[in-house]
Amino acid sequence: LYFIERGDMANRKDIAEGMDLMCSEIRRWGSVTGLRYVDFSLRSQEELFIHIKERDGRSFAGNDIRVVEQGQSPSSPARERPGEEGVTLLLGVYRRYERPMVWCRTRCKEHSFIYDNIPGWSKSPSLRSVKSNQDYPLALQCSAQWQSYPTSTTLYHFLHEILTTYLHPTPPNPFAVDFDRAPLSTATTERLLSVSSLINVLSHLPHTKEIQTDIERLHKLYAGDALRTALEG
Repeated sequence: LYFIERGDMANRKDIAEGMDLMCSEIRRWGSVTGLRYVDFSLRSQEELFIHIKERDGRSFAGNDIRVVEQGQSPSSPARERPGEEGVTLLLGVYRRYERPMVWCRTRCKEHSFIYDNIPGWSKSPSLRSVKSNQDYPLALQCSAQWQSYPTSTTLYHFLHEILTTYLHPTPPNPFAVDFDRAPLSTATTERLLSVSSLINVLSHLPHTKEIQTDIERLHKLYAGDALRTALEG
């Protein structure tokens, strides 16, 4: 999953290209629904909400959330919603920070925060004042790797690290498709759109046996729904 560390940072051209690629990716993932452990919603062209679902006896974080005590805070305020299922994170691709970062945005008070300084993490050129723990970015290896490999450290790497680090126990397939719940459980126009977006993103992931099986099943659903829509039309 990770790359060999190197001491130098990428040049500004690569950083700009990497930020553009990541913004393109969050727009693509922002329409994805139907995964078992995670949902998404696009807040802006540079912000993606990541909704972690606590299912199958799994819970978010256990007790501790590791954050980098360096003072970079998000533009979007925390959204505490009592009774909200799961935990919402925010991935921000803010150009002033010159790297993607992730923050905890809901149910933060339920967890303990551990301050960490991971290798390869240097201070960004522009800082915002931090008012609470939830304004510190998560200490993700991907954020540090991104400084040296901005065009090859993708949104998949961020999502994989988040789901395998903070969802306990770790699911065998973090990107498992949930065929038993809406929108995939019933033949509707919404399911056709959901299946299409899932095929689009899953096809770009490393093809494990589990992911390949889900993709094949999605193609069958899509073919059946497309035919049904054509006949009804």
